Amino acid sequence: MKFSDIFETADKDTAGFTKIKAYPSGKVEWLKVKPGMEQAAAFMEARRYGAILGATSEFNKMEGVSVNEKDKKVYIAVSYLEKSMEKDTKGEDPADHIQLPKMKSGATYELSLQGSQKDSSQAAINSSYVPATMKALVIGEDLAKADEKGNTAAVDKVANPDNVSFSQSLRTLFIGEDSGMHANNFLWAYNVDTKKLSRIMSVPAGAEATGLQMVDDLNGFAYIMSNLQHPGDEMIVPEPLKAEVESYINKLWDNKKSGSVGYISGLPSIAKLGQSNEPRKGNIVVREEADHHGAKVQWNQKQHSLTVSFKDKTLYVKIGSSEVTINGQKMKLQGKVDFHEGRVLLPAELMDNFFNQ
Repeated sequence: MKFSDIFETADKDTAGFTKIKAYPSGKVEWLKVKPGMEQAAAFMEARRYGAILGATSEFNKMEGVSVNEKDKKVYIAVSYLEKSMEKDTKGEDPADHIQLPKMKSGATYELSLQGSQKDSSQAAINSSYVPATMKALVIGEDLAKADEKGNTAAVDKVANPDNVSFSQSLRTLFIGEDSGMHANNFLWAYNVDTKKLSRIMSVPAGAEATGLQMVDDLNGFAYIMSNLQHPGDEMIVPEPLKAEVESYINKLWDNKKSGSVGYISGLPSIAKLGQSNEPRKGNIVVREEADHHGAKVQWNQKQHSLTVSFKDKTLYVKIGSSEVTINGQKMKLQGKVDFHEGRVLLPAELMDNFFNQ
């Protein structure tokens, strides 16, 4: 399929054609979707078709994406807040949805996923995961002039975020840099509850921190995966320091030909830290506990019941009942099954026995 199979084009304002600006080229185009080609346009030319429907096409250099499932948030790295994301001071663009001050060091954004949303024609969207709001969560800071090591962005803030990975158990968003504004690129940790940003790793000058992945629990331990590539390739360190740094990089990294695949290890998983000889007390959310153990959960709306399947075991619980059924055997509860804000809760000790025995 060719572009001409999907769109008709014009070279000026023409009735029936929509004027858009295609990025990253920044070229103005007049387009009309050919009859019956809407689906092809949506999947093969999503940015152009979105612009025709009124969506913004002005985002610049979007990179990594990660999901916070519990809070229904999505995190997106935008490496540079500039060009099409700045205000159109000349008034020449077909649309000017994004009007941010220029920030070459970029930002990481948080999108809130919600239900009961409507599309541009005010029709209800059949999804509970529609990005309804978008805000900058972690923002860089450009420097007016380079410091003594060549940094053109503040070193206590993220510059040009690239890879992102969210840890559900640690409640922490990890951010890897691909920046030409920091002499050394860093790996960062941002706790979404405390709002604290911590720099936890650096890579050689001119290298990119890449391949970021957070493993919450592997055999009782957590791992932060992070690689580095092209050390010494994009050096901004000034002389005479640059020559000294370059000699070390050539010696340790095979004359800039090698990289490294690695991880930060030795971190006990949150689940392991929570283990104790003393039984847990109180009620816990059944679905969250099941997800942690990789169990299957089925909700029966008609019966208001929940079934958890784990290995060769099955737990059945019904809202309002004073008992649960485990592998066909009924077990009395001290009270009725707790149901709060759409979540089924059971005694922690009961759930521990189900998963661990």
